[in-house]
Amino acid sequence: MNPLKTPTLTGTIRPASDKSMTHRALILGALTLGETTILNPLASDDINQTIQALEQLGITITRDDEHACIKVQGLGRRGIQAYVATLATTLAFDFGNSGTTTRLMIGLLAGLNIPAHITGDRSLQRRPMARVVDPLVRLGAQITLTDGHLPLTINQGITATVIDTELQVGSAQVKTALLLAGLGADIPVTVTDSFQTRNHTELMLQAFGVPVTTNGPRIHISAPVTLRPQLINIPGDISSAAFWLVAGSIIPASELTVAHVGVNPTRTGILAVLDRMQAQVTLTHQHVVHGEAVADINIRYTSNLKATTISANEIPQLVDELPIIALLATQATGVTYITGAQELRFKESNRLLAVGQVLQQFGANIQVNDDGFTISGPTSLQVPAGVVDDFGDHRITMLSLIAHLMTGTPHQTPDVSNVNISYPHFIDDLEELLND
Repeated sequence: MNPLKTPTLTGTIRPASDKSMTHRALILGALTLGETTILNPLASDDINQTIQALEQLGITITRDDEHACIKVQGLGRRGIQAYVATLATTLAFDFGNSGTTTRLMIGLLAGLNIPAHITGDRSLQRRPMARVVDPLVRLGAQITLTDGHLPLTINQGITATVIDTELQVGSAQVKTALLLAGLGADIPVTVTDSFQTRNHTELMLQAFGVPVTTNGPRIHISAPVTLRPQLINIPGDISSAAFWLVAGSIIPASELTVAHVGVNPTRTGILAVLDRMQAQVTLTHQHVVHGEAVADINIRYTSNLKATTISANEIPQLVDELPIIALLATQATGVTYITGAQELRFKESNRLLAVGQVLQQFGANIQVNDDGFTISGPTSLQVPAGVVDDFGDHRITMLSLIAHLMTGTPHQTPDVSNVNISYPHFIDDLEELLND
């Protein structure tokens, strides 16, 4: 990428497709009897991990050359169990860097009573797994962890005849693991989610024909249930769109549209934050697909952003967007406080420390606290001295790319391939918006 004289972003792009929804569509498709078609799936490293995991369970998955369509030949719970029973050895999974694949598959395997050994790369082995294993153990599963982390071994699945539990952490992955455990075991399941975590699983289950009852924070699925094959169209991921929402708001003279983005109310915390900060963001072409709200999001540069406070109750709705929100706060007048975000310590990197260190290299006035940040602004970002460490974290890499735009200099990191985890065409979209 050449040095930038006028780093203005203009034009229209469609961001990477929703990662959470693609994972779930694949797994639920495997639990049907028949062919599920997934249009516009995310084609990323994380998704490849889920595809490979399902293939190990006997599921046939095909993709077109343009990565615009995936077909899943579902075997149903009994078909998967029958296939695994023909194998001579305990299944061994290596889920690379994908925390979503890991936690969802732990729930599914425990529900199906499929013994397995699970590991991942060095980063994944640092991420906490007790949060998903402990409730499954209370349901009768026999699972051994390595000091609360991977590698782990599932020796026996759950033995409970009903699941009725309350989330202890604000994690949609844990909630989904429990729902999948219930589906796998074919038993009634009730999960109380007082954190109001993202509800893609509940909505997609309904799209697959599963009656889901919600009563306040309580989510209930009766048993037995039958999942029916579906045609699922995946919208753009608001966590990926967030980089353009912030970039368009803080880079002078920018005006752009991020098209066909999922705006599920459990995911739109960043839109609420942008509104409080008086950014110029509007939604158009709003509609609903498979129960999911979708819209085009229009962004214009805002010269007078205002600081805000983000507290713990908002974190589940914007946890993945916090790194780029921190950059947004550096350009706002006043002091922005982000609290209750200790979950950032347990992502692909310790994102509290990573975000603080990266933005400090750009000259930002940011203080890292035990559970968040204190950020004073506005600050004119400076060209960092030396290479900016991305901590092997895709969201930190994309944060750094946008911050470099603010200084009018190219990114110095020679390898940005980790964006393939969630947003493989990020660089292409960036260059399109720069050259429109």
